[in-house]
Amino acid sequence: MTYLEKGLRNLGSSFTIGFLAVVAGYLTRMFLARTLAIEDFGLVYAAITTVAFLTIFTNLGFGSAQAKYIPHYHSRNESEKVAGLINFSFYTRLAFSIIIACAITAFSGWFGEKYFKSADPAIVYITALGIVLITVFNTLSRVFQGFQKIFLMSFMEFFQKTLFLLLILLAFLNGRFMQGKYITGIYALSILGAILFALPFFSRLRKSLKRAVINKELVKCVLIFCASAVMAQTGFMIVENLNTVMLTYLGTLKDVAIFNVVLPSTMALIFLGKSLSSVLLPLISEMWAKGEKESIKPAVQLVNKYVLFITLPVILAVIVFPEFFLKFFFGSSFVEGSNALRVLCFGAFFLNLSLAYQATLSAVDKIKYVTSSIIIAAVVNILLNLVFIPLWGYNGASIATTITFFILLSQNIYNLREFISLKKEFAQLIKLFGIGVLFLAVAFALRGIRADNLITVAAVLVSCSLVYTAFCFATGIVSIKEFRFLINKARGAR
Repeated sequence: MTYLEKGLRNLGSSFTIGFLAVVAGYLTRMFLARTLAIEDFGLVYAAITTVAFLTIFTNLGFGSAQAKYIPHYHSRNESEKVAGLINFSFYTRLAFSIIIACAITAFSGWFGEKYFKSADPAIVYITALGIVLITVFNTLSRVFQGFQKIFLMSFMEFFQKTLFLLLILLAFLNGRFMQGKYITGIYALSILGAILFALPFFSRLRKSLKRAVINKELVKCVLIFCASAVMAQTGFMIVENLNTVMLTYLGTLKDVAIFNVVLPSTMALIFLGKSLSSVLLPLISEMWAKGEKESIKPAVQLVNKYVLFITLPVILAVIVFPEFFLKFFFGSSFVEGSNALRVLCFGAFFLNLSLAYQATLSAVDKIKYVTSSIIIAAVVNILLNLVFIPLWGYNGASIATTITFFILLSQNIYNLREFISLKKEFAQLIKLFGIGVLFLAVAFALRGIRADNLITVAAVLVSCSLVYTAFCFATGIVSIKEFRFLINKARGAR
């Protein structure tokens, strides 16, 4: 099987299951936004984001090390090192997660009153438990990614989000558990369920390996990579989650609630970019380990071209009709977040471009560039949030996030230039930008007809998308010949 066929096979799994996971997650937010008080909704997602944010101190770069070195050692038939890496990563991360959970429990009074603004300590205890569970979940997911079992990696997330939704529906039917602390407990239970689902598959992979060997060479190699990766992952977690953490402390739970509708709505727009980057990292790592460097450049260029081609019209549609999307999916209480949603759509565009570049740099042993760019972006994000959140609340957090993603993209382009020429991509980007402006002009001209009517909105977007697609083919950004080639390769990958 060629690298293209392998990549398309993995992408098919990642994209399809990832899309279903996004849908399940979005349905959950929609349902909770319409059934919980807005403060309870903010409390739930404050706790969930805090769990995600604190994985900074449990990940320690081992997640990226697993995705990088499992395919590296596996391609060299060094399965004892693969097993050693898995054991070393798992027990180290688990130990740190337990320490952090105990620390949070010890200061439950402060966290409950000052941070979560809730007198009930249950929310703090559930958050502490969630940190341990999410650490195990992430470790298993990265093992599957390293073995290029992308279907299993993606299905874990889908399983967790779907189970979360189903348990919430059961709680709603019961009628007694639709409060913030109970929903947060259900979230922790859904992570546990996903772990139990994944364990038999992990056990089967583990049995296929030789007895684990954890020697000085392995530890040194992994820790050197982790030293850089941990800074990169810490920075990215800050960029992705600190806005909510700071809003929870500096703002109100209503600010948290609205931001946790508009931010995930735009982050759903990057699921294709995330799917492709999760496939690229182990695949390019394997190419790099085998010395097949000439295959890397066309892979990255192809990935980013189709990420932009597919996601740009969706991003533009949300920019044109943010009020309609928020009211339709979440209710009128969240329509005031329309401007924040527009701003974050630009951030989603920047991040979509950046993800493939970041995965490529990590795979070719240039993690130091990823680290430096994310640290700079994280520092900028913190400073902007400190200024903008007190002034403009969730709107300020949206502006800070978008500026941060632009800075991250600029640095990744600059760092990648010595390995891959991006001149062809810039030419395509300029063409797409021009076509995107045409899409916006037509859509804004038509949106005044009846922007609150589903049929009208759908008709406008379909018309604009057809014009967009026609211009992309006419200008040579994509071609029927290339589509046929990719379809044939995808069929060969089955």
